[in-house]
Amino acid sequence: ILSDKLLGWRQLFLSWLPDNSGFYYCSYPGKEDCWRTVYLHILGTDSSKDVKVYWDDDEKYRSCVLFCTYDYKYTIYIKTPGHFRKQSMWIKKSGSDALRTITDTYDARYYIAYHNDKIYLLTDKDASNKRIFVADADNPEINNWQELIPESKYSIEVFEIIQGKIFVTYVANIQT
Repeated sequence: ILSDKLLGWRQLFLSWLPDNSGFYYCSYPGKEDCWRTVYLHILGTDSSKDVKVYWDDDEKYRSCVLFCTYDYKYTIYIKTPGHFRKQSMWIKKSGSDALRTITDTYDARYYIAYHNDKIYLLTDKDASNKRIFVADADNPEINNWQELIPESKYSIEVFEIIQGKIFVTYVANIQT
């Protein structure tokens, strides 16, 4: 067990650095449930040395998170305003300063996955039962998205990519 301490409260682990020397995490820096910020922590260092890497000074309740893809080729940045769970997303290729827009309109819910230089997006944008799109990670803009799995009469709950295959979970015949 490491003795390292982190900044803020309600910390959430996000991604390890490629060399495992540290990791990204997000937390609420003050005593309120707001200004969720991403920090970089290097193992064995005091939390006062943690670097603030991703945040939003304009919107108090906007939540910021990021994650590195499994091959460390890309970092995906996500912002969610308040409790509405409608996200905007950007992607940055390792070694580049360019932040490419995936979506920036906060108009729908999105879940993103990455596999072999492709991004996969589950969304309820124009589809109340959700659908899945795919795009090249180097060309992630919405005009480059291709519908992979269309909306059906059953709602898509979640999907995962396992060994190059997409597994989709649908919700059907739900009653309360």
